[in-house]
Amino acid sequence: MYVIVGLDCTNIYATDFEGCPVTVLCLEATNGDFKEIELLLAHEVHHWKRQSSLPQNIFDSGVHERCVTEGLAIRFSEEVQPGRPVNEYCFVPYHTVSWVQSHMDEISTWIQTIDPGDNDAMSALFSRHPEKIPMSGMPPRTGYVYGYLLVTAFQNHVGKDAAELADADCEFVLGRVRR
Repeated sequence: MYVIVGLDCTNIYATDFEGCPVTVLCLEATNGDFKEIELLLAHEVHHWKRQSSLPQNIFDSGVHERCVTEGLAIRFSEEVQPGRPVNEYCFVPYHTVSWVQSHMDEISTWIQTIDPGDNDAMSALFSRHPEKIPMSGMPPRTGYVYGYLLVTAFQNHVGKDAAELADADCEFVLGRVRR
């Protein structure tokens, strides 16, 4: 893990560095609050667990995998630190949660029709500044909330926590495969 101070960045992210997966934590995102650090690290820890459980790169496997991967990491953060509003786990404004909740069917239909490798769809769902918006009024980073809601419903169906589902096949979670 790399900890960076002084870049005025407000996030944490995983990337490859010299062929190894690393996590970069920009401390400005936490304002020195340990609970915020714990929340961010819980999210990233789940990514590490999922990546170590699956043969493919979870961030290069397309939109469907990314929705499930982020949903599981967000749910794991919620399991570690219960009681926060959903938007805090998803790192989005509250109105994004409301918008996604009221457009779940529309988003689900659209996601089922897109190619998993569609970069415009990936940007629309996960970028802070997407270039193309596929649905009217769609706020940035809706993929995090969509993934959270999708995984929450799946967990309620199968009765497992996010750690137990770290190796779950994204197609199974998306409801396309029956086991």
